Amino acid sequence: MTNPTKPLLILGSGEFAVDVADCVQDIGGWRVEGFVQNVERQQDAELEGLPVYWIGEAFRQHPGAWAVCALGSQHRSRIIAQAASEGAKF
Repeated sequence: MTNPTKPLLILGSGEFAVDVADCVQDIGGWRVEGFVQNVERQQDAELEGLPVYWIGEAFRQHPGAWAVCALGSQHRSRIIAQAASEGAKF
């Protein structure tokens, strides 16, 4: 029997986001699909071998994905609200 996993996008693309991705992979039950940023868009960006998405495209490419916030920014509540409006589940 396979272990079902839920798709997860990590809000953030810094060192803390990488640490969160490592923790998520260790606990199981989740499949990290990539990282989400809301700063200057970079084409074909990757982090730890996973794609880095612009917030406006991440949840369109992964509808129904869950999200976890890995941002140290004082603006994280605004970014969380933006991700939720794009369809993220927390």
